[in-house]
Amino acid sequence: MSSRSRVLCAHVALATLICAAQTAPAAEAARSYLGTPLNPTGGSTATEAPITLPRFDDDSVAIKLDGQLDEAVWRELPAYDHMRVSTPDKGEPAVWQTHTFLFHTERGLYVGAWNEQPRDTHVVRLSGRDTFDTADAYQIIIDSSGNGLYGYWFRVKLGDSLLDGTLLPERRFQSNWDGPWQARTARLENGWTAEMFLPWSMFNMPAVPGKERRMAIEIARFAATRNEVWSWPALPDTKPQFISLFQPVTLDDVAPKQEVSLFPYAASGRSILRGVNDNKVGLDVFWRPSPAFFLSGAVNPDFGQVEADNVVVNLSAFETFFPEKRLFFQENQEVFNTGDYGYGTSTTLLHTRRIGAAVRSRVGSPDFDGTALRAADTAKPVDLLLATKAVGQFGRSRYGILVAAEDDTEMALAGDAEGSVTAPGRNFGVGRYQYENTEGGGRKAIGWLGTVSDHPERRASAHAVDGHYRTATGGLSLDGQVITSDVAGTRGWGGMFNVIGRPKPGAQHFFHLATYDDHLDRNDLGYLRRNGYTRVFYEYWWRHQDYEHIRDTNDWIYVQADANIDGKLT
Repeated sequence: MSSRSRVLCAHVALATLICAAQTAPAAEAARSYLGTPLNPTGGSTATEAPITLPRFDDDSVAIKLDGQLDEAVWRELPAYDHMRVSTPDKGEPAVWQTHTFLFHTERGLYVGAWNEQPRDTHVVRLSGRDTFDTADAYQIIIDSSGNGLYGYWFRVKLGDSLLDGTLLPERRFQSNWDGPWQARTARLENGWTAEMFLPWSMFNMPAVPGKERRMAIEIARFAATRNEVWSWPALPDTKPQFISLFQPVTLDDVAPKQEVSLFPYAASGRSILRGVNDNKVGLDVFWRPSPAFFLSGAVNPDFGQVEADNVVVNLSAFETFFPEKRLFFQENQEVFNTGDYGYGTSTTLLHTRRIGAAVRSRVGSPDFDGTALRAADTAKPVDLLLATKAVGQFGRSRYGILVAAEDDTEMALAGDAEGSVTAPGRNFGVGRYQYENTEGGGRKAIGWLGTVSDHPERRASAHAVDGHYRTATGGLSLDGQVITSDVAGTRGWGGMFNVIGRPKPGAQHFFHLATYDDHLDRNDLGYLRRNGYTRVFYEYWWRHQDYEHIRDTNDWIYVQADANIDGKLT
């Protein structure tokens, strides 16, 4: 072949390649379960650029919350799927897809999810609220502060059982809060779907200039048959940071409008034992004039309809701690939390179970002078005349105020004796202020909490100053608290201090020091397991989750010494 012929053939071949390139279809973009774009944002860690969540008018979306993603609005949304295995801490992509769809309206946030999974591997559980058991589940955590200060977590199990609670830095989960949200699930041949609605009215959030609001989220999925947790961002508990590393999102014009809710009630009952009727009428009031302030109040409240306590057999010399379960006191309670110091030194300056407790459980027994009284009267809960609580925030400051007043309680004499005595009701007051700064990824906070319980025969007050510091990487955390009490002129003091060091993933040093003198008494409106002792505790803990055939191993070594006020080891 001549050189001219070879050149002509080359030109023809090049032209053929160019035509093929021009006519070949572009690589098809990844598509979600609903055929919408599968958004590439994300990965094992959060992106610095926030994700903008679409906004619709609530009347136009017409969502029927049944677990089926069959409304038209779901097909207008991009999906997110960047789940990685976080428990055990492998960091590898999840074996099944999880497509998350998010949008919001003026009323709240809607969450939809398609969870790929063979139907014969579904683990369905029907259980009570906030019951932790093995089941397939989908969860979203929302940092409504946008700065890692506090959050709310919501989990729905396959079978429609719900779990929820609050979150404080960095990974302090609490489940004694029940929000007014809804969720449903539906089983499919190739997996299962979930729908959630989270109303803005249940969130605390700071006031922001303009209409754009910044929050942060974390998505998690619990794959029961594999005994794994997948999340995005992947934030395993072997690492120190959590809420401060959530995926940032932006939302348009999210601000709960001023709202007032009134809930009147009437109740009637008869005590067969005492042979008397009990009729009550009351009113609960909720007012939110702005996103950064919430006021709740109750006149002659009926707090009797609550979840029953667990049965506990206590053979120790110390009081059993029962958590608060009345919704009025659970709501917006996280601002009153001064820290978690743990390791057998259970203490809190505010234990709202004291409010409205039975007469015979009052610390100091101020209503008993040796007169024998009918046990049924001394053991029944005391009625409240009123209770009110206000919480709010401005800038980096948060505050809370709680006031409650008990009614007088009439108690019959025991046995065949005729007559009765009256136990006067107590008045309670609580104040809280906290300043927090999370600039740069770390945390600096200082706060004060004061309480007072007033009875004609016993007045008790207590104060606490708490401080918190965490480095930007979470490798070092310092928490401390100094507390004082004054009961009828007798003063006591105590303090706690924690140091947590995390030199590498899965390893932790923990040092704890607590000391309380024998006059410290905060049990009129708080809880202190015991006083008159000092505890020193050190622990080194390490956790491995990178074995091939072993899911998880934990090892620890600790040293502990407790001594009473006489210096004797206990």
